[in-house]
Amino acid sequence: MQLDAVLGELLDGLPDEVALLVTSDAGLPLGEHGWQGEGDRRLHEERIHVPLLLLGPGCPAGRRIDALTASVDIAPTIAALAGAALE
Repeated sequence: MQLDAVLGELLDGLPDEVALLVTSDAGLPLGEHGWQGEGDRRLHEERIHVPLLLLGPGCPAGRRIDALTASVDIAPTIAALAGAALE
């Protein structure tokens, strides 16, 4: 809830031409499998699906990517968003 509040404040002041990327190092169980928070280290789906939110120009609202991705995909995604190519 705190993250939602802070993101709301940030987005209210974000210029339209600025893109924002928010991610995490791991997913977080929110009561699934009888656990909430980081204490359960088993590899349940809620833990291995890492959130990545992209907001801004060139980012369609509400789009969800179901393809398998990894953290190495973030740099090319940012480069494409900025109109640059990685070599």
